[in-house]
Amino acid sequence: MTPIRLIITADDFGLTPATSKAIVEAHRDGIVTRTSVLAVARDLGAQLALLDDVPDLAVGVHLAGVGEDPPLLSADEIASLVDKAGCFRSSWRVLLRDLAMRRV
Repeated sequence: MTPIRLIITADDFGLTPATSKAIVEAHRDGIVTRTSVLAVARDLGAQLALLDDVPDLAVGVHLAGVGEDPPLLSADEIASLVDKAGCFRSSWRVLLRDLAMRRV
């Protein structure tokens, strides 16, 4: 019988320096097995170096399409995903409504 393996994913690596540091520490303590990188995080570049020291930490991507974080692409490139100011919709509920109404 194969033993059951518990997978713990820590969300939002890159959100803040403290969040990223806590994720790495939790992995080193044997708690966190995976993390998702928030690609639109404002200071992500400086925090990515932390991942070099934890090669066994599985890393995935956290796609963001709503909220206050700015998109990585320009408003012209993703016009139906952002408003006139180039900001994402305020919530997933608004995004789902607009998807249903074929505005995206």
